[in-house]
Amino acid sequence: MQLKRTLNRIETVALSVAVIAMMVGMTLNTPFVAGPAGAAVPLVYVISTIGVLCVALSFVLLASKVGHAGSVYGLVRYAQGRNPGFISGWALLLTYTLFVASALFGFGLFASMLSSRSLGPSTARPVASWCGGSPIGTSNCRRA
Repeated sequence: MQLKRTLNRIETVALSVAVIAMMVGMTLNTPFVAGPAGAAVPLVYVISTIGVLCVALSFVLLASKVGHAGSVYGLVRYAQGRNPGFISGWALLLTYTLFVASALFGFGLFASMLSSRSLGPSTARPVASWCGGSPIGTSNCRRA
């Protein structure tokens, strides 16, 4: 069996979204980090990257020892017991839910900016009450 080296339109869009997702996350999160951290924003991202790599390494090591399809729940249950596994499974579900909400917020923000540039500022409504103070370029928004 040989793999085809072609992508259809949906696969191409999905791959493009996956590639830009990290940059969009950093773009939308940087204003919130820059407020408290100030000029130490690069240091904050370096420390955060080290933390994420430690978590990823722990998943790799656990996954090499345990063959479980339960993701975080199964791995934490194996390593720490039933109750921490239960809590971590629900925490992961909450994380996925909040990720979808933040992705929709980012889409709304970019769609609002696009519609105000292409259709005029009177047609676009602000997508958040903080857009007046956002450094993303929406300084003409009024507070809701």
